[in-house]
Amino acid sequence: MGLVYAHRPGIAQLLNPFMAELVRAHPQVVGLGTVLPGEPNAADIVKEAIDVHKLRGIKLHCHVQKVAIDSPQVLEVLEICQQRQVPAIVHAGREPASRAYGVQTHEICGVDRTRRVLQRLPGLRLLIPHLGADEFSDYFRLLADHEHLYLDTAMACADYFAYRPEMAQVEHWAGRIVYGTDFPIIPYEVDRELRVLARRIVADDALQQLLRGTAQTLWPS
Repeated sequence: MGLVYAHRPGIAQLLNPFMAELVRAHPQVVGLGTVLPGEPNAADIVKEAIDVHKLRGIKLHCHVQKVAIDSPQVLEVLEICQQRQVPAIVHAGREPASRAYGVQTHEICGVDRTRRVLQRLPGLRLLIPHLGADEFSDYFRLLADHEHLYLDTAMACADYFAYRPEMAQVEHWAGRIVYGTDFPIIPYEVDRELRVLARRIVADDALQQLLRGTAQTLWPS
């Protein structure tokens, strides 16, 4: 997966063609586009990323972009993803938080906001990174109510943070969870989370689903 996100207006028009070039050079990469929600011509930027550059979804980051997932600016983007039937990856969980973002992440993020989006856009294939940290149990329950919601493991299953998900639930929901690395922006060895998952996921078929099968469902070749 190749993921980028825009932190200010105008950046997406550079990042999306770059990602398209990367995918052409390396066809094994699944490339997603981005946009800064609310920037001028945001809807056109999203449509161009999908229709012209042939990118296979949109990545947003509520912390970096300082916007809530249920805000009108983000809903505009997600509605296009639903119409175009491409997944959206949105960092809408409250953690991992940092003062450097310049925003109170626990105020603009939370499972209730995600729930409102899914109720409004029931056909949207939405992936929430980090298992929705730190509201793991709430996001697992949300999986039961919304068939097009997915989560990824990035950093949440690496035994790195003090808050940790229940691994039995991770295994139970393997068909709706994608292994995510957050590479190269991780503060530990690249295989650390893989090793934790291999130790703690009991069923081999569940582990295979996490590492490959669910992603293939979202982005079939």
